[in-house]
Amino acid sequence: MLTEGRAGSATGERTERSPHAGQGRGRVGHGTEHGRNRAESSIKELVGQPPADYLAEWRVTVAQGRLRAGASVAHTAAELGYANPPAFSRAFAQRVGHSPRARLTADAAATP
Repeated sequence: MLTEGRAGSATGERTERSPHAGQGRGRVGHGTEHGRNRAESSIKELVGQPPADYLAEWRVTVAQGRLRAGASVAHTAAELGYANPPAFSRAFAQRVGHSPRARLTADAAATP
């Protein structure tokens, strides 16, 4: 357990070693925002769409494969990091044009 004196000392040491020491919180945040924007631009250039759109499309593509393989909607939603099955269903329907359940039904009907 750190005593008050030791905690202050540890904090001071950490601050002195920081590359942004003395720049203030606004300056550090500005650099982070700039870096994030640069990364987003690089990803957009690489994949042809904004990172959020690419990620949403990728998640739905993976979901389609999992559903075809027999995974449940709830399991697929949890596995791909959606907050809950309804959030997954909305995102899926937005990208594909129908719900995951409709996809499961269509896949089951197409299977002999």
